[in-house]
Parts: sequence; C-alpha cells; structure tokens
Amino acid sequence: LITTLNSSYSSITAPTVAAIDRGWLPAVLGKRNKQNIPYVVYTIMFLFSLIPILAGISLTAITRYTVMGQRICMSIVCFCGFFYPTKFSTAWEKSWLHIPKFLYYPFVTICFCTQLYAVYLSGSALSPTIFIGNIILLIILTMYAVLRYRSGKTTAAIPVCTFDDDVEME
Repeated sequence: LITTLNSSYSSITAPTVAAIDRGWLPAVLGKRNKQNIPYVVYTIMFLFSLIPILAGISLTAITRYTVMGQRICMSIVCFCGFFYPTKFSTAWEKSWLHIPKFLYYPFVTICFCTQLYAVYLSGSALSPTIFIGNIILLIILTMYAVLRYRSGKTTAAIPVCTFDDDVEME
C-alpha cells in the first residue's frame, strides 16, 4: 500500500501545482524549498496517505473510492468533447488531431458511452454510503470550481499544440 501511494506522489503533484499556479488552490500550498520541491503539497499528500494505512483500509477499497470520481470527471470531459469543434473552432481547425466531423462525433459518442458504462461499473462496486459520498463530494468540488472561476482569481487557458504555433483556448 505504501509503495503504491508513494508512486502516485509525482503524478498527483504536477496537476496540483498547476492548479495552484492558475489560482484554483491557495498559493501557500505551492511553497517550494531550495530544490524547488513543492513541499507543502507533498506533506499534505503524505498525511492523507497515512489515513488509509492507519485506518486499515485496503488498496482495493481505496481504488474503488477514487475510480468512480475519476470516471465521472472523464465522462464530463467526453461530454464536453461534443462542443470542442464549435466552441473552439479556430483551435480545432489548426489542431494536428483534427479529423472530419463525421468521424469525430461517432468517436466522441463511443468514448462518452464507454465512460458512462465505466461509471456504472465503478458505482456498482461501491456500497450505497460510499456511492452517495462520492456524489456529494463531486457536487461540493464542482460548486467550489464554479465559484472560484466566477471570482476571477483563476485562469482556465488550455494550450493547444498545433506544431505551427500554440493556440490558447479559454
């Protein structure tokens, strides 16, 4: 369990630091030491990793708790994929991933349906209490993100690689 949690530190830290840099999380969490290591984020993640160890929660249970939330988030990303060609038409046209819309939309539909099925499978592996807790946590975090975005303290630009130049999507 400890080695599994330890290996996730680097993969979790990068997006967390990016969220701090863009204003989604308080700047104090991004404090760094002399070696430029975000020690506050690492310390918090270490302390959170102690909870399942001290509580005797198995790796299987931890995986079940987190996978459903990840699947829901990926379902939202897939759903948003239906709007990329129209909402971000300039970036879409310049993207090296650009494909004709008659191919794109079926692919997005398959991905979205696959993600919804994965949410169903993840949810069915949880107890009702944990399932409801995941949904409540997702709602709270969504409300936080919407309020934080509306506050104007964040940036949501996404760089898109076109191989000619970078296009910022907002």
